[in-house]
Formats: sequence, C-alpha cells, structure tokens
Amino acid sequence: MLTGAKSLIREASQSFDVERASVIQDEVGGKERQWVPSYSDQAGWMQPRTSKTEITFGTRGFDYSHVLYSVDVLELIEGDRITYSGRSFLCTGFLVPCELDEYQIIFLKEQK
Repeated sequence: MLTGAKSLIREASQSFDVERASVIQDEVGGKERQWVPSYSDQAGWMQPRTSKTEITFGTRGFDYSHVLYSVDVLELIEGDRITYSGRSFLCTGFLVPCELDEYQIIFLKEQK
C-alpha cells in the first residue's frame, strides 16, 4: 500500500528544490545569510493546509500553511527553504509515515 502511495505522489508531482541557510561573513565583517542548494529537481505533490490534514497528522496548533508529499526521504532541517512552482516556503517540520522510508511528508510555511 505504501508503494501505491509513493506511486500516486510521483504521478501527481511537480519538481521542487531545497536550499539550506548558511551564515557567512560579508566584506565589512558583518554576517549575512546565504542560501546553499541541498537538493534539486525532487518530485513532490503539495496541498494547502486543511482541517483534514490537521486531523490526519495531529498538527492542530502547529505553524504551517502547506503540506508537501516528497517521493524521496530527504535529510531536512527546520528552516530549509523549498521552492515549488515558483513559490518559496520554509520547512517547519516533517515526518516519514510508519518509518518505512517510502515517502516523506513536509510541513511548510509560505514566504511572501
């Protein structure tokens, strides 16, 4: 069944990229954040947050605006930036259903 879920995600997916923030020192000694690519052209399917996703994942009160279902399990950290369909999101959490490494659910907050 999980393989079927992974197959459905792949069929409905669009590509997304992941970047991680790195703090570097600028020319005058100050610090600035630079985004460094972590993953590119990953397959995933996104949907906005709904009351159904809150109930399904037990995430009521958790800060996110969208859920991204990734075909692959990625090594993410909270605060990673994800670009999907030209829109920018920050990762606020993630989980792997049943810990079987079949696919990954990523919780995102849209950046405007």
